[in-house]
This record gives sequence, structure tokens and C-alpha cells, in this order.
Amino acid sequence: MLARAEVFAEMGDYAKAVADSDRAIALDAKNATAYNNRCWSLSLWNHDLDKALAACDRAIELVPKNPAALDSRGFVHFRLDAFPRR
Repeated sequence: MLARAEVFAEMGDYAKAVADSDRAIALDAKNATAYNNRCWSLSLWNHDLDKALAACDRAIELVPKNPAALDSRGFVHFRLDAFPRR
């Protein structure tokens, strides 16, 4: 299911990628990879960015210093234009 979510995201079918990630989360609420996939797909889609950020935060909560989730969260912040200005 997670592999399929990643393929859907690569193909640009973000709705299906999010749906598969949600199914994986429903099966295992402690699966950090599923939360990260959800975050990444939503951020690529530029859709429901508040939910994307929450998914990234949950992935990092489950696996602190998770490089993939930290990267995804950074991309969500980019999409939100939430970086400090100099």
C-alpha cells in the first residue's frame, strides 16, 4: 500500500497517494512512513497544507530526527511561505 502511494505520488495522482497513505495509517497508526507519505503527497499537491504539516509532525513525533519527514515538513513550510525573511 505504501509503495503504491509512492508510485501514485510520482505519477502526480496525489489524491490516490493520500488515500493509500490514509489506509496505511488506519491499519497502523504508528507507521511514521505512512504519515510522511501523506505529508509529502499533500505538499506536492499543494492541498490541505495544514493537514500535511500535522502528518509531518506526527511522523517526526513517532521517529524523531526522521530525515524524510524533516525534509517533507520543510517543503510544507516552503509551500506555506512560512520561512523568516531577512
